[in-house]
Amino acid sequence: RKNGNFTMHMMAPSSVGLPFGCYARYLLLWVSTQAVRNKSKLDNGFITEQEARKLELGDSQSSFMKKLGVRSSGGENGPIGPFKDQMRRLFKT
Repeated sequence: RKNGNFTMHMMAPSSVGLPFGCYARYLLLWVSTQAVRNKSKLDNGFITEQEARKLELGDSQSSFMKKLGVRSSGGENGPIGPFKDQMRRLFKT
């Protein structure tokens, strides 16, 4: 993807596939936001470099989904399965 002078290349194993859709975008936005926040905390001496490299997802997938504003219901049409699939795709990319 190219935006002005910036280009993002994503590669994933063919067995996993590339992330796509709204859940992948929510996740990428969350990761980017947390990275910026952690950089600010690091620059101000509130956390160490090792801590800055960690992203806390929460105690459960359900709580993480709620943090992102995504319903956390299961079942045949629930978002838990597709959300988990997009997490796997993004984090293996």
